[in-house]
Amino acid sequence: MPAKSKAQQRLFGMAYAVRTGEMERSKASQEVIDIVDSDMPTDDIKDYASTDHSEIEETRMKSLSEFMNDSLIEESIPNEDLNKLEIYYRDDENELLELINHIKDIGNIGHSFEIVVDPENSDYRKKFEWDGDGPNYIKSVKKT
Repeated sequence: MPAKSKAQQRLFGMAYAVRTGEMERSKASQEVIDIVDSDMPTDDIKDYASTDHSEIEETRMKSLSEFMNDSLIEESIPNEDLNKLEIYYRDDENELLELINHIKDIGNIGHSFEIVVDPENSDYRKKFEWDGDGPNYIKSVKKT
């Protein structure tokens, strides 16, 4: 899997360096850390990182979610073709927002999630399937 741009190749080069211990995690950007902490296999990160610069052009760097969804989602989906969910909540530490954004960033590429409310009580265990490489997609999350 070759990188699509020099910027993407550099981003994955840093992610590979952090993942293999050649670069300190504390010196990496959040975008690099997101790749390092993702489920992407180290070999795939290495493939993107090792793309020959002569094969690619210099373009803007994309976020992890943009990169992962490029081939899966058409950003041109009109808002009127999507469902809208309005939630009123109290969450002083933005944990719900963080969870929804995590599903948006990672779940849109086909991962499923298991959420456990009380690990000692199986009645509260529920596995949520998110078919991110199929019909499910979160276009945006906005806190108002």
